[in-house]
Amino acid sequence: MNIKIILVIFLILLCIFLVYIRQKDHFESNIFYDVYVLYVPSRYEYISNMLNKVFNNIIYYKGPDKNTFNKEQLIKEGKISSSYTLYNNGRYACYLGHYNIWNKFLNSDKKYALIFEDDIYFDNNSDSNLEIKSKLLNILNNIPKDADIVYVDYCYETCNNVQELFYKSNKPLCNHCYILSQKGAIKLIDKLKIMTHNKDEMMKDLIINKELISYSVNKDYINIKQDRTNFKSNLNNNNTHPKCSKILN
Repeated sequence: MNIKIILVIFLILLCIFLVYIRQKDHFESNIFYDVYVLYVPSRYEYISNMLNKVFNNIIYYKGPDKNTFNKEQLIKEGKISSSYTLYNNGRYACYLGHYNIWNKFLNSDKKYALIFEDDIYFDNNSDSNLEIKSKLLNILNNIPKDADIVYVDYCYETCNNVQELFYKSNKPLCNHCYILSQKGAIKLIDKLKIMTHNKDEMMKDLIINKELISYSVNKDYINIKQDRTNFKSNLNNNNTHPKCSKILN
């Protein structure tokens, strides 16, 4: 074979290889997303041991100390509504922890934030850590362009029984694993300045009122659950939450 032809073939193959490496590095070097974890100190060892096996770009954010809050003072400061009757310190600490992460993400140069709470666990009956990461990267790489938020996992959602990876959210609750875009963070920071209800209820209301463009991941694609057995909720809410309250055919 002519040496020039061999050289051309080699250069073509080299270019293909470099494109592949670049795309792979785009995933692995986390150019377009960061991973955030909201945690309390007693759960740091657990959550870091689990997630460090999956990601290498994790930003651990220690949530505010629930013991420092005073409801009357927070009402006076306009941070919670006086009509919010379900208030407890744990709920406010959770709300404020997420709110602070949204602000931190908004000041970054990343397109998306993948946000976890510290009591999650992966359903390893069928998925290894490598498969979990692969699925999460597939979700991140295929997020609908108009999405403000994507619920990777959720509870009490009216689930659509579809084959596609995403469907338009109906009324998801639970915030233990979701993806936020920059424009979604802007909306949440602007619209949820005052706590008038539980955080996930306020977010659900924005979705129902079409103020927040939300997608839910196919209910059968990935399962990231909350460990309510080993970790008692700080929100006075220790019940196991079903992923879907209803399934639409």
